[in-house]
Amino acid sequence: MDHLTVIRKPYVDYSFPRTTSIVVKLEKWNDIVDLNQQFLSQFIFRGQSDEKWSLSTSLERFVSGCHYDAPLIQKTLIYEAEMLKDFRVKYPLFKHAADINIDSPVECLTLMQHYGCPTRLLDFTHSIFVALFMALDGNYKCDSVIWAIKKFSIKLPHINKLLHSKDVFSAPTSDIIKEINNSANKHIGVEYVSNSPSEILPIFPTWLNERSSIQQGCFLMPTSIQKPFIDVFNEYFKIEDSEIILDIENLKARCQNNVFKQDAKNLTMIKFIIPSKLKWELSQLLRQMNITAETLYPGFEGMVKSLAYLRLREPNYYSE
Repeated sequence: MDHLTVIRKPYVDYSFPRTTSIVVKLEKWNDIVDLNQQFLSQFIFRGQSDEKWSLSTSLERFVSGCHYDAPLIQKTLIYEAEMLKDFRVKYPLFKHAADINIDSPVECLTLMQHYGCPTRLLDFTHSIFVALFMALDGNYKCDSVIWAIKKFSIKLPHINKLLHSKDVFSAPTSDIIKEINNSANKHIGVEYVSNSPSEILPIFPTWLNERSSIQQGCFLMPTSIQKPFIDVFNEYFKIEDSEIILDIENLKARCQNNVFKQDAKNLTMIKFIIPSKLKWELSQLLRQMNITAETLYPGFEGMVKSLAYLRLREPNYYSE
């Protein structure tokens, strides 16, 4: 079984040094390949088709859409509790979909999210190219974005907490996932207490099907759903309001610089802006890599989805 070892430090403070988010705009279609090779194996990714969109959960968007004149407080808890209750009643009829522990709220939420129910979970993937597909999917007119979140920044507090509680220097990955899931379950269905710290938890499904395996999916979960996800994220990781804007070559150079590598251990987030003019070349790149709706969504659903792709090249899609 895989073990993950970290050097234990005094169990005092697991908060992160304040940092800024880095914004990088791609200049050539093949920049994405260079980035993956040089730097990004240590991140998880989320692609969004409009770079103006913030990070928000499907539950947050759903409740806001239903009750546009009301704050999220209380209503998100009510919706989540009612949907979980209904899911648990009906799940026995569909146990063939996935074998989960119905008594674990977070396991229920991962399956609900996977099949399209609004939840507090935010989808991410370990593959930058799957995220690129999601960023390009269905919208070629505006700039898109890939959010890159440092894996270790998210996992480290929970790893350290587990190691200190057991007084060990390494632990099986399965124990770490169990510890995180237990922590997640304590927050689901619980009302947020004012002034109590909120967290972002990495959630890894304990079940797998063909689609989730292909998409290399995982989730981020806020411990509070009574305020926007992005607020919890920024507070937890102490993200500053200011952004460092780098050109792509600058980022590549910094990644080769030892000083930046040292600083990068505190780096939590990078936003990669994908100009609309690059989308033709990038969509062709994904097709050559066999990353299409047909491969990401196995079966008849994927075949039908795969019919809708960019077939005609407009003048605006020519990169300079």
